[in-house]
Amino acid sequence: MIRKTSTLIGLIGLLMVSCKTYTPNNLPDHHLHFGKGGGFTGMTTEYMLLRNGQLFVREGRAGSGEWREMEKVEKAAAKDLYRTWENDDLFKVDVREPGNLYYFMTMKKDTAEFRQSWGASGYQPDESLKSFYGRAMDLIRTAESKPDTRN
Repeated sequence: MIRKTSTLIGLIGLLMVSCKTYTPNNLPDHHLHFGKGGGFTGMTTEYMLLRNGQLFVREGRAGSGEWREMEKVEKAAAKDLYRTWENDDLFKVDVREPGNLYYFMTMKKDTAEFRQSWGASGYQPDESLKSFYGRAMDLIRTAESKPDTRN
């Protein structure tokens, strides 16, 4: 009986850890940022995706604005995007080719930060970079199409 109780308590504890939710002030060691910005106004829309499927967005001048939480996406889809990033060496090289209008992706992993930004005329990003960005934006469209259940 004690063994079954210990096992049950262990499983509940594991479930609670795996369902952890974060806030912009309390983030895991790995998080993916992506978005676009520039133009006449210099405004940026930046998304932050966590491995557990949590999504945040902020709008404003680059690096400014308050983060607000969006609807979560499927955890498996978020993990798949992270796995792609971690397994492709292309993403571990900084690309700094922004233009007047630009796109960006940044992976923050422990203390390292890998950033890609592109949009400069005459610069064509690698197809895998554009494909990855497209997949990330597909997750945003999925989250935006869901009814708001965060209340």
